Amino acid sequence: MNIELISIIESIYLYYMFRCFETTISFSHPLEFLRDYDSPFFKHPIETEKFPQKHICPFGQSIILLLILYLLARFVIGMKFNILVLIISFILSLANFNAVVYLIPFFIIESIIFYSF
Repeated sequence: MNIELISIIESIYLYYMFRCFETTISFSHPLEFLRDYDSPFFKHPIETEKFPQKHICPFGQSIILLLILYLLARFVIGMKFNILVLIISFILSLANFNAVVYLIPFFIIESIIFYSF
């Protein structure tokens, strides 16, 4: 399995989905605990609008860069932190259900990689 190629493809996918992708569909749910937070860094639109927009808050758009950096750096540091990164990614993504939906392919691929090593 070519881990380098998979990591590059995952990084491109994550960058696009979290930083560029706009849609009119929102997967928000009433339990999103950062929805009413006062800081604009954690605000994200939760209603379905008539025009496409990003449904990831600025925090999510910034923190995804750390995940992308990890994916690209694991060529050097190896796979020893992979399960920890998966768990932290899942917990942080629960703040916005759109992020959970966007990360489903990532979690599936990473689970396959984890169980194959």
